[in-house]
Parts: sequence; C-alpha cells; structure tokens
Amino acid sequence: NFETDTLPAAVRKMSQRADTSEIQCWFAGDGADWEITELSFYDDLAACCAKGISFVFNIAEETWTSLPSSIKHLLASLVETSRQRFSVRIDAARPTPRNGGVILARVIGGGQVEEFGVPANSVFDACEFWGGSAQGGTLIRGRNILGEDSESNSGVTGREVALAELRPVPTNTIAKLNISAELDGKLKVFGNAFWLMLIKEKEVFGAALRAGVLEKITYTDRYLVTPWVLMLLREVIATLVGIGSAVNSATLLHITTNQLNSNNSSDLTCINNNWKRSDVANSSNREEFLRVGLENMPDVGAWPGELKFDERPKASHKREMALHFASGDKWVIHLDQGFGYWGPHENMEFPFRQGAIKQVKSANSRRESVSVVAMDKSRPTVIYLVKE
Repeated sequence: NFETDTLPAAVRKMSQRADTSEIQCWFAGDGADWEITELSFYDDLAACCAKGISFVFNIAEETWTSLPSSIKHLLASLVETSRQRFSVRIDAARPTPRNGGVILARVIGGGQVEEFGVPANSVFDACEFWGGSAQGGTLIRGRNILGEDSESNSGVTGREVALAELRPVPTNTIAKLNISAELDGKLKVFGNAFWLMLIKEKEVFGAALRAGVLEKITYTDRYLVTPWVLMLLREVIATLVGIGSAVNSATLLHITTNQLNSNNSSDLTCINNNWKRSDVANSSNREEFLRVGLENMPDVGAWPGELKFDERPKASHKREMALHFASGDKWVIHLDQGFGYWGPHENMEFPFRQGAIKQVKSANSRRESVSVVAMDKSRPTVIYLVKE
C-alpha cells in the first residue's frame, strides 16, 4: 500500500485528514537557491495552521546558513499569524530508515505516525532539495517501500528558531513599520503615500530629503518581473523627484534585478503577468518600458539624471532602496516583501505586444482609475528605515 506525490501535494492531502494533529517536514539542500516565489505551498502551510494543525518546519543546518532573508521573513510571517502552531527548527538529524533512504515528511494523528520519504536508490531522483523548484520531488508513502525498520517515533530534535532570528532587525534601524492596508489607494498617490508614511515616522528623514542632495539612488529587487511592480517603483521614484531639490541632473538611479527566465510562449495580457525572456516569441522589453516610463512621469516629467539598469543571473535576495547623499549620509529602506506586496484591485490589461511608448501611455492613462491594494492583509509586510 503506497502512493507517490510531490511534497506540496502530500502536505495538502495530510492536512485534509480529519484526525491530523501535526505535520513535520524536513528540508535540505543549498538554501541560496530557494526562491520566495517557488515556496509553492505557502498557502497550504497557512491553511494547515488555520485548521488547528501544528506544523514543524525542520531545516538542515547547512541549508539554514545559506537561506535567503526573504525566505526567512516569509517563514516569520507564518510564525506570527499561526497562533504558535507553525514552528521552524534547525535540525540536521532527520529520521533515516535503517535500509537507507530519507524521510521527508511525517503526519501524526489518531494515535498513529505515518511517514513519507524516498528509498535509498532514488534519493537524488526524488529531489529532496525541493526548495529550488516549485514542484519538488516525488514522495513515497508506505513501510514496504521505505523499509520495515523505518523509525517511527514522533519526536523532533534540534532547536526552535526564535522569531527575532527569522526576521532580524537590520543594524542601525531607526524605525520599523508593520504595513498592511496603510498604502491602499489610487495608483497616482501611491508614491506620495509611501514617502509621507516614512517621513511621518521619522521627521529627521524628511528633513534630510528636503535639504539634502542625492548623488545616487540604488534599488535592488530580483523580483521586478511584471509591469505592475515597475509601475509602483516608478510612482515612488517620481514622488522623490518632487521632494525639495534632492534629485538633480547629477543623480544616478541604479536598479538591479534578476535576468528574466520565463519562457511562456503564450500571449500575455495582464499587468501582473511576468515578462518573458527576450528570446521567447511575443516578448517585449522590460528595460525599455522602464526607461520610457521614467522619461514620461506624470506631474514631474522625465528623470533628470543618469539611469543604470543591471540584469544579473542571480541578483541579491534583498529588496532595498539606498539613498546616498552628497554629505556622505546614507539612508536605506529595507522592504521585507518588496513592492510585489501590493497589487491592482482588479485585473488590468497590459499591451505586451506593443512598443514601450504605447505601453507607458496605456499605464499612465490608468493611474487615476486603478487602485493599489495589499494582496494579503493577514500577513503584514515590514519596512525598516536605516541610517548608515
């Protein structure tokens, strides 16, 4: 009696059993390869906890060491919203059947323990390092596959990771803001609301913006993959141009993100669709859309300084904007979940098949009608304001 499943599918089935009280999973591999967008069953993890099921997320020590902060922050959100039902443990001692193989998941309920794993001859094929892909590997359930001598005690070892370790406060933080619906509103006022929120939190920051001169602005975000997210970023930049005289013709705007990797060959229509790689049929140019957009910012006109746009195979996982002042001061805004935390209040078409000029014109025409909303108000995002 056995069945095969991917790990997300197995977790989903485990949580649907009426007698399930606890689910345990073990994860390993190179944490640096984990992508926040590929933690494909995040919603399933949250749903388990909402049903009253405890979930123990065990991570091997070497995986934890290389795990990106964005993944840790996502796990922190689960800890915060699960009413202590979700926990993260650093645990190198995963249960191992005596005949080899690896146990990746365990469900406890009805006085019984059931294990999901892979036999020794297919550990590699099963891709236990599921964090690097949306589907993960194939699990096998059943003692006849794992071996009759599989361990079956329900305990976990290792240490539990505290919330402060999952979401550490950056050094020199002068303000921490928990945000959910505070920036909801029309797209045309998103940038103004963003900066006003930070200035109200720390007036000394507002004084620096009004009186200082910016030599360089850097924004790093590997998830700038949709027109919508770039529109939000543009609104933030446009408002900054209009604050005092901080931005001038000598100010460099340097944006760093990941190279596009979508090879979806179908036509794209929604502003939240990911741009395709340039070598894929019907693709359009992300950088050109950004450049033309910054040349045609409503209310403030064109970006006055130099623009540098970097696409890298693997950009940093951090999502932050750094403001470098001519005085030598540096302020950094750490965005826990980036601008992707906010979405349009309704589906919004985008002319991917047209050139950047028409794309920007279309986007500008919708600024007053489309609303920005937090996509998951039950899971606030965190913004840190740091003075280095």
